[in-house]
This record gives sequence, C-alpha cells and structure tokens, in this order.
Amino acid sequence: MGLRAYTYNEGLEDRSIKAIGYPRDPGNSLLQFYTLGNISNVSTKKFDISAKVVRGMSGGPIAETSDNYAVGIIKGFYEIRPGTGIGTRITDNILNLVKERR
Repeated sequence: MGLRAYTYNEGLEDRSIKAIGYPRDPGNSLLQFYTLGNISNVSTKKFDISAKVVRGMSGGPIAETSDNYAVGIIKGFYEIRPGTGIGTRITDNILNLVKERR
C-alpha cells in the first residue's frame, strides 16, 4: 500500500475508497475488516467518508479502491451521523514525514 497526497480538494471529492481497520465489534480487534464508500466534504486537513467506521478502526488507512493508495487516516465517526466517518487527509507534509522515517 502506497501513500498519495492530493494538491486540490476537488481531486479527492467523490473518490471511491475503503476504510480499513481492526474494529472492536465485530472481531474483538483481532480481525481486519474494510468497508466501502466515497469521500465528501473535503477540506484542507480532513474529509468525510460514507464508509461505515466503528470503534477500533481509528488510525487505519483510507485507501482508494482503484489502486490501494492511502489518501487518509481514519479519525472516527460522527455520533449524530453514524454512517459517516471522518478522515484525516494525507497532505504533502505527512507524506514527507513518512519518507523521513524510512
């Protein structure tokens, strides 16, 4: 899995993604699951996803379904909109930090 940073918000809008993680329920954080959805409400540092996200998936990648490049990190979900997850966007700064740590 690679990482990708989009320069423009429009490049991320409506992208098909999968949210990957180790949820507490189901799986008791022992099994990896993924859910499918799309990106919306893109801003400079975050975006919403329609993929269902549950407790325990935070910190997992949000990857494009077309090529498995991660474009975000699961931050959580909205309590008032349980079907909407929140992603922290992978920016050029984050990409550079990852490259420095290799």
